[in-house]
Amino acid sequence: MIQLIFVLLGITTFVTGYFSPVSDIAENLFNISAISLSLLYALFGFIVLQTKNFKTQTFETLNFCKVFSIALAGWGISIIYLGVIFKIYFLPYDMILLKTGLILLIISVLHLFFVFKANQKLKIFFKYTLPHSAVAFLVGIWFYSITPHQILSFYIKDKHQKQQIIKLYDRWQQKKTPLTKDDFFLTYYIYLSKQRSHASNKNNN
Repeated sequence: MIQLIFVLLGITTFVTGYFSPVSDIAENLFNISAISLSLLYALFGFIVLQTKNFKTQTFETLNFCKVFSIALAGWGISIIYLGVIFKIYFLPYDMILLKTGLILLIISVLHLFFVFKANQKLKIFFKYTLPHSAVAFLVGIWFYSITPHQILSFYIKDKHQKQQIIKLYDRWQQKKTPLTKDDFFLTYYIYLSKQRSHASNKNNN
């Protein structure tokens, strides 16, 4: 049941993330699902990444350091999804969050592999820990590698408006003018609002 909830939230995050620029409903669902994933992994990553490991006999073989690694993997995944949210919305420290989450995840998962192997519980690792970690790792790498220009180009279809908003973004980043972050966001979201309105009218017709 827990696995199903996380899978459904993950699917919702990716699908609504794609449609969020043209739908207010999709944007709201994306925010809810992405933030929920980040919070759930931070708070309950220990359960999700090793569901069967609350059995008494498992605690006899896992010391505090090993249990902490499982929690650390959950925190790494949580930080990655938080970094994704920051990256999509052009918030500061997005790259720091993604990098931190990826480093935590890689270190903890590698450690856990040897922990479960030593305790002959690799089945738990491959069934619970690895799938969640692999998805988060791929998502983190993908968003870490794409540039803000690529995000803007993906969501903005009109060529002229795309060039204008990218130019506006560059001026804000380079701080060569009094242009503020609010100026960029105002222009960006005005365009997205028009795009959503156009898509809504097109569907109604």
